Amino acid sequence: MQKNRPYLAIYNNDAKHIDKPFISNDFKQLLFSQKELTAELLEEISNQCQDDSVIIVLDAQAQLPKHWSQRLLLPLLENKNAQICSALSTHIFELSPLSADDTFAGSVQQLDNLVYLMQAADCFYSNKLNQQCFAVRDKSALLQLDKFPQIACNNLLVQSQNTKTIKLTDKKDYGNQKQLPAHALADLQWRIKNYLIANKSPLGYPLLDEKPVILHISMGWGGGVHKWIDDFAANASDFQHLILASDGELYRRRHGERLYLHYAKTTGVIMQTHDMQAPIAATCITHVEYKTILESIIQ
Repeated sequence: MQKNRPYLAIYNNDAKHIDKPFISNDFKQLLFSQKELTAELLEEISNQCQDDSVIIVLDAQAQLPKHWSQRLLLPLLENKNAQICSALSTHIFELSPLSADDTFAGSVQQLDNLVYLMQAADCFYSNKLNQQCFAVRDKSALLQLDKFPQIACNNLLVQSQNTKTIKLTDKKDYGNQKQLPAHALADLQWRIKNYLIANKSPLGYPLLDEKPVILHISMGWGGGVHKWIDDFAANASDFQHLILASDGELYRRRHGERLYLHYAKTTGVIMQTHDMQAPIAATCITHVEYKTILESIIQ
């Protein structure tokens, strides 16, 4: 797909050069002053690109998180049938990681970091395009945005931000109708409600920031083991730390009913939750369901 260097077409830009963090020199940059992404602008972008080159279109006012381009292009690399892929945005109902009732106290970068930790890399089909950040396989797709199926990257948020908080700005009123189909990010929206205040210390991007990952495995009882893990993780900053802790009910004597995968510390962001259908009742040397869950995390 990338025989040629990808193009990065940046519109809504008043300067002669772009000064934004996290923009790689691997792109051929094209700068445009037009404020809106019109058909005429798409034609102008197309005229400056080679036929078989990937094109990223970006609003200069959008806030870029770390490793954004790598995540945006991954669905196009892995799915040969994919032609158009865009980032998430709270300015678009169908692409919002926040539900209508929630407000995130933090920046786009902080919310993106949280979304990345809570979502395994994937994509979903959508009839909405985030015009502030999307990629197309080639110039043919660029000129036919409404003719090709569109997908969205489920762990990347790119958008503008004019306030200190972030919330859904594209609310829908369905009246008495049932909202169908279910929102593609409904599970994320529900889980993210527990983290609507941004973490004071920066979070990381496991697997993307080139730090080796250490997986700690423990019971969910707290105490000295958890303190040791937290102290070790805090003093070994050259690594990314994930903690897989089992949880259960004392009176049922089932301490392996549920597994939580935490980030950075034993009380950190819950990245994954696994409910075991065959709970572990006592110490055992093998357990098929646990083994399957552990393998899925490592892979």
